[in-house]
Amino acid sequence: RERRFWGIEEAAKVQLSALLKEPEKAADTVGHITFFDQLQSLSDAMRADGNDKVAQDVMVKSIGVMKARKILPSVIESAERQVKRRS
Repeated sequence: RERRFWGIEEAAKVQLSALLKEPEKAADTVGHITFFDQLQSLSDAMRADGNDKVAQDVMVKSIGVMKARKILPSVIESAERQVKRRS
């Protein structure tokens, strides 16, 4: 069997689909701290790979989920500041 290695973009698409297709279920499954850490890591990886638009979109979606889950306002504000700095 031939091994196939994914690039960052392909791997990110798979992970993003798993995390954002049903974000409430994903966050409940892994815990909201791990859920948001994974989204942050994906955003950082996409930015490092030169895909700033996707990185920004991931963080914006993450903030939307944070707001829906009523995460601490200070955490949301920190994420929003990060998005503004990087835009």
